[in-house]
Amino acid sequence: MSSLASRAGSGRALWYAQAASFTGLLLYVGVLRRLTPWLRFEPDSAALVVAALVLALIPSLLWLVFFWAVDRREPEPMGHVAQVFLLGALLSQAVVLPVTRDIFQVRQWLGGDLLTHLLGSILVVGAAETFANYAAVRYSVFNSDELGSVMDGVVYGTAAGLGVAAVFNFGFVIEARGLPTTAAVLQVVITALAHAALGMVIGYFLGRAKVDRSAGALVAGVAVAAVLNGVFDVLLETVVQAGLVYRPWYGLLAALSLAVMVSAVIFAAVARAPATSSA
Repeated sequence: MSSLASRAGSGRALWYAQAASFTGLLLYVGVLRRLTPWLRFEPDSAALVVAALVLALIPSLLWLVFFWAVDRREPEPMGHVAQVFLLGALLSQAVVLPVTRDIFQVRQWLGGDLLTHLLGSILVVGAAETFANYAAVRYSVFNSDELGSVMDGVVYGTAAGLGVAAVFNFGFVIEARGLPTTAAVLQVVITALAHAALGMVIGYFLGRAKVDRSAGALVAGVAVAAVLNGVFDVLLETVVQAGLVYRPWYGLLAALSLAVMVSAVIFAAVARAPATSSA
């Protein structure tokens, strides 16, 4: 088991890291709200690309830094966390976006009736995004000694989810030509929160699969994460858009609630899980 996981096994330390992450993201929102007049860029400009890269990465890096802080005396595993983060980002660009945007063209039909929206969000969007989180961990650190406990899986799954979120946020900032409004700022943070939470879910099941040597845990993890992803997408759109009224702060509250609830359930499950793999 890695030292990162052994230290992260303390529920109190993990909640401190989560609270610090939430606080950092809220501060990020507060600062950028004041800077929105200066966060407007010309399309296709180098300044826009640089700004998009920075603004998309900051929310994801806040989470990674605070998880690293839990294990600051033994920071070496951060290299593995960064590897999974980057792989999640690559899979998002190479798989998720082509599947959802080009092959299924979800933007053209996903906003239909509730059943179509829900099924599309689960079977297309949720499945594609869950695959990226799963593959980023499964085909990198899963078979290494660095993933030797359930908590290891949670940490690496979170990193994968944040990698996916970073790519989505980069594209969003490019399309918005910066972060010119409070709603745009909130969208970036909502994306990071939601994908971190969804990454935790698949990471938990990957950790269980490693510890329990159970293929069933992998299947269950993919199914649960895809369904949760799709349901949250529908819920988010419902609470944010009420007729002609756009309520982005409700979206932030929904994403925070998802992150807190997922964290509570997973940390409680980790506390009852076997400590390490028997391998």
